[in-house]
Amino acid sequence: MSAKTNETDGIDKEDRAPSLVKRDRIAAAIWKRTVKELLMMKKADHLDEAILSNYCISYARALRLEKKLTAITDGIQITSKGVAIEHPYATQARAAWKDIRACADRLGLTPAARAKLDKDDDGGDSFFEN
Repeated sequence: MSAKTNETDGIDKEDRAPSLVKRDRIAAAIWKRTVKELLMMKKADHLDEAILSNYCISYARALRLEKKLTAITDGIQITSKGVAIEHPYATQARAAWKDIRACADRLGLTPAARAKLDKDDDGGDSFFEN
């Protein structure tokens, strides 16, 4: 995200993806789409950059793994001893989707997370209130 005078300033339409995200075409597209959503929600700030980067990179990784997986197998691999095991791509994809869910929750991109954020804004219990 672009440099601001105050690190806690909100995300704005000029925010650019970090170089790690920019190098990946899919992750960069997800960044752009997600920043638009965060702008509409007015909930994120520059302190969320690492989480947003992880979200975008994990999302791109999951999509690529799912594509590879469906092209070669149904997610099951047979070992040389004839034992059925989960294909490594399936294991990696599941881990990426788990990261995506965790980041989405932290960014307020899930219905439950948005409900919690709305509750905090409406005078409900906030993490920072005593």
